[in-house]
Amino acid sequence: AEDERVRLFAEAIKAKEEETIRIEEAERQRLQWEQEEAQRQREEEERRAEDERVRLFAEAIKAKEEETIRIEEAERQRLQWEQEEAQRQREEEQRRQEEENRRREEEDRRRVEEEQRRYEEEQRRIREEAERQERRRIEEERRAREEERRVKEEAERQAREAQRQREEEQRRREEEDRRRVAEEQRRYEEEQRRVREEAERQERQRIEEERRAKEEAERQERESKRQRDEIERQELELLRQREEEQKRKDEEDRRRIEEEDRQVAEKLKREQDEEDIIDDETRRLSLVDSMKQLVEMGFTDKKRNLEVLKANRHNLEASINALLGA
Repeated sequence: AEDERVRLFAEAIKAKEEETIRIEEAERQRLQWEQEEAQRQREEEERRAEDERVRLFAEAIKAKEEETIRIEEAERQRLQWEQEEAQRQREEEQRRQEEENRRREEEDRRRVEEEQRRYEEEQRRIREEAERQERRRIEEERRAREEERRVKEEAERQAREAQRQREEEQRRREEEDRRRVAEEQRRYEEEQRRVREEAERQERQRIEEERRAKEEAERQERESKRQRDEIERQELELLRQREEEQKRKDEEDRRRIEEEDRQVAEKLKREQDEEDIIDDETRRLSLVDSMKQLVEMGFTDKKRNLEVLKANRHNLEASINALLGA
């Protein structure tokens, strides 16, 4: 870059000299007879001045290069020292970071082990609770199936009884119809033997009575069919009502249980807010476990269980004695 600047400067000087020469040439042409000697002197002075400027410029460039070299050397030493200092700081920071990491890893390991132990205990309690709920649900399903089977058997028995009654009624009516027809036939034969004219009248009467009997039989058959349809409709309605009643009872029981659980949970929460955090957690776990044990032992009134446990200061044995005594 410095050489380029020198070259450019030389070119500029050269261009300037050429311009000066052209000007001087023009001046010589005008004042040739006056300024030939003066021109030569000026040219000599200008050359000497130009040489002096070039020499000074070269000396300045050389001094600048030496200054640049000294600055670069000082900058290189400063950078080397900064790099060494930075390296020492990084090593010190890395050592502190490694110590901090080891300390954190140890704390994390202890915390993870503690969390793992608590998680395993909580999972065990959850599994036990889920198993108890599963056994309770299976027992409830078994009872529901037994109740449903009993209802179906009762409905089938009533249907068979109604069918049997309808068949007996049908046989009785058919027997009565046969007896009545036989009696009419006998009377008709007797009247036929007495007089032909009376027989003809009896024949017309018999035909008329048979028509009426047939109409009556058809009417009774329609009535019997209508009664059978009515009985079947009543049976279906009874089954539907029983199913709806069972569903309603199940829904009421579920809502009642949820409401009791919600009330118990709300009471537990209110009591927990009034206690110290650590004592509250211990008391809550003890109270929940006591409530579960009381329910498993057959004391299903959760409100009563909660009152007795609070009255006996969460003492399970004293609460059981109090519930048995009550």
